[in-house]
Amino acid sequence: MLNGTATEHSDIQLHVFSDSPEAVYTHLMDRRFEYEVFERKVRMTAERVTAVPSVRSETGHDMVEAFVFP
Repeated sequence: MLNGTATEHSDIQLHVFSDSPEAVYTHLMDRRFEYEVFERKVRMTAERVTAVPSVRSETGHDMVEAFVFP
């Protein structure tokens, strides 16, 4: 049995690691994905919050967000 906070209505959130966010954008564009670029504030530690470049895309009925970390 699994426990957690996700439901069938939760968005899909991915952590992507890349040398540059532009490389991720180019990869999606080359594969003809429609996406939106945005920034997400992510709590790294109790004292440190940082803005992370991100992309959002709809796939069918699901929303997928990818946070791009260095």
